[in-house]
Amino acid sequence: MWLMPDWQNLLSEFGCELLWQDTQREFKIMRGHAAFGDFEMPVKQLIQFMQREGKALEQESVWLL
Repeated sequence: MWLMPDWQNLLSEFGCELLWQDTQREFKIMRGHAAFGDFEMPVKQLIQFMQREGKALEQESVWLL
């Protein structure tokens, strides 16, 4: 998995709280899934960071930054 450089700062600056509120339920379920331990470290870091910040980005936003 590839994450764009400086993704943490970009997510903090451009992330959307409303989008996170709309999708956090799915992320909580995913973290509790038995396969979560098998996820690549960048995926885990991204999910944990999104939870801490309370923000998310649309997948298309990577093309806008």
